[in-house]
Amino acid sequence: MNRIIIHCGNGRGKSSSGFGVVVRALAHGRKVLVVQFFKPEMDAALKYLLENSDGRLTVKNYGSWYFKDRPDVDAALVYQNALRDIYELIRNDGFDTVMLDEIFYTVDFNLLEAGKIIELIEAFDNKCFVLTGRNAPCELLKIADTVSRIECEKHAFERGIKAQKGVEF
Repeated sequence: MNRIIIHCGNGRGKSSSGFGVVVRALAHGRKVLVVQFFKPEMDAALKYLLENSDGRLTVKNYGSWYFKDRPDVDAALVYQNALRDIYELIRNDGFDTVMLDEIFYTVDFNLLEAGKIIELIEAFDNKCFVLTGRNAPCELLKIADTVSRIECEKHAFERGIKAQKGVEF
């Protein structure tokens, strides 16, 4: 039986919460796959984890925010291929924990169907799947074991405070 954890909502900290699960899994000797959607580059914290995980962490980045401005790129095909790649990685490399960071945008932007994500999850047993992002689809919320909604009451950006190294990135 899989464990499915969702961190969703409009507040800050969904990915950070997911990475808490990743760090915990690594600390217990588990093999972890982190897949980031719409984040073409790793941030410093993820690079640090990757360098210090003794080969138990694999990170894949798929897509970019700029796809919407590029008619020459079939973004839906990029993400459909990404799901196939993820399936093969999990099947071949035996990951225990899989984080799908910002996966919900793919459904929100009609690039993937929620059912395809569910098929990916249900193709495996005894895995922990952590899904993050805004606007979690109802179909995924229904199958999740744990759902945490992170909402924004106020944000430093609203007061003109810029993102700070070591805090937001």
